[in-house]
Amino acid sequence: MKLGPNLIRAICFISALFTLNLYAAEIYRVTQIEGFARNLTESVEVLLQVGDKIQGGSTIATGEKSALVLVGQNGQVFKLNSNSRIELGVEADHAKLIEGNTFIRIEKRQASESKKPVFQLRTRTAVLGVRGTLFFAGVTSKPVQEGEPKKAMGDPFPQNTWMCVREGQVEVSTKDHRANVKAGEGLFVEPGKSFAPKHFEWPNQLNWNFDPAKGAILNPKWTDAAKKEAAGTKP
Repeated sequence: MKLGPNLIRAICFISALFTLNLYAAEIYRVTQIEGFARNLTESVEVLLQVGDKIQGGSTIATGEKSALVLVGQNGQVFKLNSNSRIELGVEADHAKLIEGNTFIRIEKRQASESKKPVFQLRTRTAVLGVRGTLFFAGVTSKPVQEGEPKKAMGDPFPQNTWMCVREGQVEVSTKDHRANVKAGEGLFVEPGKSFAPKHFEWPNQLNWNFDPAKGAILNPKWTDAAKKEAAGTKP
């Protein structure tokens, strides 16, 4: 059977559409903003507004006293808190927290389809493999102490990672250590040190609300309480 040129063009067009769909980046939608947030990926920084769509692979930053809620096509929800920066994954299964802190909710139906983590959040210190469904993660810089070698110009300070789980569980891993964190537990991860899940009090100070109709969405300052508690409860 000989294919005509029109039929060949149609087949190529359908194939191209399928390929584009297969490799299309995840799209996130801005559903809530308090204060201001920017898309840093564009050649000119863009102030975000409710209803804006953001392509996966973008880097998003929030300002002082700000909060931003993003919803992905697959139902994952981010609440990025004040003075924070996150790199959204091109695909829906990962993101990288560069600075600050965020709440992330993964729908139960996503988590229940596989025993393996369905989403990964990376920081400079750890990888958080999310099994569902609601957790918090934050990073803080660790200043260089007296006697430690000075870092090269432009080399960032090492980071500590803080996290806690409200619902479900999260697998936290570093190069040498790994732990499963269940609902009601948290972790404090320092570079190169061991860690173990514990019941902390500082997560009770967090604002887990994503919906302004149910109250404020801004997250209060939590780092002082977390650092104080971690200092007395390190494994």
